[in-house]
Amino acid sequence: MADLNPHQFSTQTTGVTFGQITDNTDFPHTGLIKALSLMAKGNMAIKGSTADFDITQATSGNVIQVAAGRIFKDNKLTAQVAAKNFTSSAFDTTTGSSFYHLLVVDSSNVLQVRKHGSSTSDKIPEYTEGDTIIAVIMFNSSTAALGSMQIQFLTTSKFENSLSVGYSTGSSPNEIYNEAGSLTGDSNGITMTGLYKLDTLPTATVATDDKVIIQDTDDSDKIKTVLVSSLSGYTDADAVSAVEAVTGTLALTGDVTIAAGKDLTVDTNTLHVDATNNRVGIGTTSPEMSLDVKQAITTIARVASTGSHANLRFGRANASYDAAMLFYDDMATTPSLQWRIQMSSGGTDLTIRDEDGSPDGLAIMTFKDGGGIDINADIEMSAGHNLRVGNELEIEGNLNHDGTQIGFYGTTPAAQQSVGNGSFVTNPINFGRPPADPSAFPGFEPTVDNYIASLENEIVTISTKLNDLIDALQLIGIIT
Repeated sequence: MADLNPHQFSTQTTGVTFGQITDNTDFPHTGLIKALSLMAKGNMAIKGSTADFDITQATSGNVIQVAAGRIFKDNKLTAQVAAKNFTSSAFDTTTGSSFYHLLVVDSSNVLQVRKHGSSTSDKIPEYTEGDTIIAVIMFNSSTAALGSMQIQFLTTSKFENSLSVGYSTGSSPNEIYNEAGSLTGDSNGITMTGLYKLDTLPTATVATDDKVIIQDTDDSDKIKTVLVSSLSGYTDADAVSAVEAVTGTLALTGDVTIAAGKDLTVDTNTLHVDATNNRVGIGTTSPEMSLDVKQAITTIARVASTGSHANLRFGRANASYDAAMLFYDDMATTPSLQWRIQMSSGGTDLTIRDEDGSPDGLAIMTFKDGGGIDINADIEMSAGHNLRVGNELEIEGNLNHDGTQIGFYGTTPAAQQSVGNGSFVTNPINFGRPPADPSAFPGFEPTVDNYIASLENEIVTISTKLNDLIDALQLIGIIT
């Protein structure tokens, strides 16, 4: 007769399907308490297979035959417990009463039957330290004789487990459980979640044949072990490949230092640091200057400030040199220096130079430190534009005015007036002299003659000065 393990705490019976413990049938006894006590320690029968610890009975010979099974001992899965047979000598078969026995797996992982040292009825025997209880077996010569002893299984249907690690929140007495992480298992192995840190780990000298734990991202993030010796071949190229394999954001929370002599390139040529020549290129991997920017766009740089000022500073780091901005033509093939804006005179003046292909060219304009502008070139005013001077205008050379209108001292410009060419007075003014007959003007002849001669001289002088004034007005363009 076979009694199949139901993988639970069962009712006490035999030869039928084992149900759960039933009130008024299975009265509490110390066998239950002892099994629960050992389970709290981590000793219990689990479901390694559907036939674990099944029992077959016989009336003689091997009266109890127990199948192999699996147990937890101290929460650790042991090796499979071997099947074992028991004869009637393993049991108390005294006539007249009920005698109870414990079927256990001992500390050596061997099936054993525990019974009282002397015939003791209606009491569960004691277990031995290290035992795991499988079942209670009751013999009664009248109702449960050999071949039909009653069995009460004290096993479990446990076929998997996991571990939840938690912490409490709240204050007493209202604390609640919060899970921080867990350990779960499947056919692939153990999965751990919520790992924060490993504390107080011992230190050791690492040998080449030691193993280290790695997370294999190419194999579903499985945890594996590798020999330390295999890591010694991990090259810079391997590290670069690992970084390049990152498809999301590579978050670097600490300082990043590029080793001396090693270039840095970002996105082909977006940014390149030339370690050999100590240069930085934006848009180029071959910078020719300390900072070389080459872009196929109109605006290649923008300086903006969220403060009150947006400053772009140019200065000299050495008192022996002046700072300058250089403007070239044909930078792509044959650069030619055309213009220079340069601090001069020890950084006090600012000069604009027309280099015209060679340095130190003509200084076109200089803004003086103490005020004033030196201009060393012609100034051409396009038609329709005015030159306004708020203070005095001093001209040391000639003034060539080619316009058609001119105004001075705030007057509205007016059209030039034409007075013709040549002298304004072309011939002397002659006054008619009286006849030589003294009788015509008796007593006045010499006096009138002298007066007219003097008047003629004054008119000649006025004519000369008027001609000079006309020449001057024509010179500055007021008249033509």
